[in-house]
Amino acid sequence: MPKITVQGIGDVNLTDKDFITSGGEGMIYGRGDTIYKLYIEPKNMIPSGKIKELSILTDPSILKPKNLISDKTGNVIGFTMDWVKNNVPTVKLFTNDFRNRFSIDLEQTKKFILNSYKVLQHLHD
Repeated sequence: MPKITVQGIGDVNLTDKDFITSGGEGMIYGRGDTIYKLYIEPKNMIPSGKIKELSILTDPSILKPKNLISDKTGNVIGFTMDWVKNNVPTVKLFTNDFRNRFSIDLEQTKKFILNSYKVLQHLHD
């Protein structure tokens, strides 16, 4: 993995040990509390302007791009995000098996749904 430069941080040398997964858009690496998303085709990356727009969101439930990542020639090829470890996909919350296994009652599910609504409102505001 070539060395990358993270805006506001400096050079970072990601290794195979940091690799998490890859998909159609790019590769995901993780180190410490940071996720690094590197695009296979940088032209498919979220525009820098959109990243700036997302930066004003204040709800701690929202994961958003933080710092731009550049390659050795200065081309923007990705961004960093906070790494939320030990998480569970939201969709599992809506299955009886999952809720029963982890003793999640309907009141907790309702609370989650209402909080999700508030987060969506914040996003749209």
